[in-house]
Amino acid sequence: MAKRMAKRLDSKTVKRRTNAGKKKTTSQINSLAFMWPRIKMGFSALSVVVVFSALLASAYYLINRPLQSIELQADLVRVNSLEIEKVLADYQNMKFLSVDLTVLKSQIESVGWVDRVEVQRRFPGKLFIQLTEHVAAARWGDSGLLNTRGELIVQNAQFLPPELPRLDGPQGTEWQVAQQYLELRGYVQKYGLRIKTFGMDARGAWQFRLSNGLEVKIGRDAIIQRFQRFARQVLPLLSQQSRSMAVVDMRYSNGFAVKWNSENDTSPATDGENYSEIQSGNSSQKITQKNTHTKIMRSGGDQYDV
Repeated sequence: MAKRMAKRLDSKTVKRRTNAGKKKTTSQINSLAFMWPRIKMGFSALSVVVVFSALLASAYYLINRPLQSIELQADLVRVNSLEIEKVLADYQNMKFLSVDLTVLKSQIESVGWVDRVEVQRRFPGKLFIQLTEHVAAARWGDSGLLNTRGELIVQNAQFLPPELPRLDGPQGTEWQVAQQYLELRGYVQKYGLRIKTFGMDARGAWQFRLSNGLEVKIGRDAIIQRFQRFARQVLPLLSQQSRSMAVVDMRYSNGFAVKWNSENDTSPATDGENYSEIQSGNSSQKITQKNTHTKIMRSGGDQYDV
């Protein structure tokens, strides 16, 4: 009897386990069926990534071929073309995408007289380089050259174009002197004149000489005001006076002094010389020529900048 009961219990247990196994299998199948769309999407996304990567690698391989040509666009006058060719020779066997444009640009800019450089890649395999030279606008001291921005581009030039104006100043003042020169040049050109020399000495005093030989002393103080006063009051006189001026001294707070040219006296004026009179009012000027030298006279006290 007990054995029969045990068999019945075992049979029921087996049935229960079998049913539980069937339910578990059914649940797993249902879960897998639920996740399958997501798995398919994952595989699809992975396939897209793989295909895209393959296409990208193929495109990179097709593009990154050895360079076909290097085109240089420039009007070379001062730049040594052999130095440019030497720089470019290192890139002729490189691949299209392997060229570091920043490094190449820097190397070309280091060549003498090179001002600006633009480097571009042009598909399928060309490097395009546009080069601009410096333009010498003025001499600097005995052997230097400045560009149009007042930058010192050559320190020891073997040849200095004589037609260029000469600028002078302490070391590091190139840009400052160039800017003052450009400011005054506009006024002077209106009267058909050019500035031959222009500069500042070690004390900070300014002076210049025009193409007609006129020497102008500006001094150290109120520089802008004195330049403007020279342009406003002195330049118009140059075409009005029958006698030419040799030296104009602007080192006064409200006026200026003049040394006139004479056939027998061609020496430059010095600070200690005696000048005869110029009377200069606010709205008009009256010039009395007594001798070779002329001096500003003021009703009020006038200060002199030595």
